[in-house]
Amino acid sequence: MNFAYSGTALEGIQQSGGDDKTQSLDRTREGYFEIIEMGTITNTAINAAITHVSGVPANCSVVQAANMDMGPASALIVGGQSARANPSTGGLAGTASLIGVAAGTDFGYDPVALDAFAPSNVQNIWNPPGSIFPDLTFADLTSIIFNGGGTVTSTWLSGDSTVSALLMHNNIINEFVLDNATLSGTDWVVTMPTKRYNVPVHNTALSTNS
Repeated sequence: MNFAYSGTALEGIQQSGGDDKTQSLDRTREGYFEIIEMGTITNTAINAAITHVSGVPANCSVVQAANMDMGPASALIVGGQSARANPSTGGLAGTASLIGVAAGTDFGYDPVALDAFAPSNVQNIWNPPGSIFPDLTFADLTSIIFNGGGTVTSTWLSGDSTVSALLMHNNIINEFVLDNATLSGTDWVVTMPTKRYNVPVHNTALSTNS
């Protein structure tokens, strides 16, 4: 979806909105993706509905109706129980692989996992399907960083600052290959997940270059 760069034209640091550039979905073909646990489903009826039978969820209609309203203020009742999701429990894991069939390439990588992402004092950070939230601003406001033989604990005003504190580096180190004989080369892919919270969008439709 192109929510991040479509809609009303905006200027400055924004969660989403038009940036005076193309709104084509081609822009989604580059970048990275975030997987954020919003909560834990404990409702018996919903858990039964999402359990796969022969590779298919038992009852998609139950899930589709419930997952629009499972946030901390939800009053929805499903099967005699609250549909409200409980706090996140963590434990997400996985790997990813980028395959280029025509070129015969396969790039595999592991995710960067953040422990205790959601604040411990909230019921959940649930948002309905189609929403651009939660994002990194929903992170806990406390970061704990390993530094030498000890730890540094800091408190921030916004969750994206917490994530920045966890990921920031003064420099990066990697290996590379340049070999003309074998036409070998190396690509570095550097991801900056919190850049959009700190670098303003400059929309020439609203503000001219100075």
